[in-house]
Amino acid sequence: MPHRPIFTRVLHELMHKASVSEANLIKQVPESARLVKNILNGRGRLPDDLAPWCEAMRASPADKRRLEDAAALYKLPVQDQQRFVSMFQDDTHIAAIRGTMVLADQVYCDAFSGKWIVAGTYSRYHFSGDELSLSCLTFYLRLQVERTGRHEARMSAVDRAASPSDPKLWSFDFELNIPDEGLPVFESRIVVPGPRIAAPVPQKDRKPGELYLMRTSIWLRVDRTEVASCPLDFIILPPRSQGSPNEKPDDDSPANQGE
Repeated sequence: MPHRPIFTRVLHELMHKASVSEANLIKQVPESARLVKNILNGRGRLPDDLAPWCEAMRASPADKRRLEDAAALYKLPVQDQQRFVSMFQDDTHIAAIRGTMVLADQVYCDAFSGKWIVAGTYSRYHFSGDELSLSCLTFYLRLQVERTGRHEARMSAVDRAASPSDPKLWSFDFELNIPDEGLPVFESRIVVPGPRIAAPVPQKDRKPGELYLMRTSIWLRVDRTEVASCPLDFIILPPRSQGSPNEKPDDDSPANQGE
């Protein structure tokens, strides 16, 4: 059967997610040790009942469906397998997680209703000094997911005017823990350390009325796949003229940025 590796790959993925070793799996399923080893190596017949295997790997309902679909694909007649294999691969990889994220001043979940409150969204920062240092960035994250569990995640920023081969402006790695509760929608507040943005031209060298713009995009990658992004532009203002002594200094907080 040409598509047996799909079942084996999903099986190993679920074992890794649950930290279940081959020896522990052998103890918890009814099949013989020899058959279990053959199955893990992509040989031999599939288990007659996947329930003990899913229980041993503490598989979520979504992961259980993935394993069952992989087994069903293997059992199809050879001439019918190719019709379904690409659909299964797309479902388990490309469409496993997709969503959106929004930059905001405040993000919190109402304890009574369970609704998420997102206040003060923005996509621009203004500053007039030589450097802008942000303590943190807060995001509202909403994902449509099919696979629960722990996922490796990375938040990174790129200069939209730069070459794709240029290094990231900044990046931050973290772990995203997606529970079964609430599926297929996962919502969360994500806070990452803020970046330090240097003006392309020092303040002393800027001319009155001269503006500079740095256009960036912030991307969220989960399990090596980009799933969401949002823009964040930095507008570097010209030096303040020698005007009224009553002029207030610039307020670089996001609440005073505007769109």
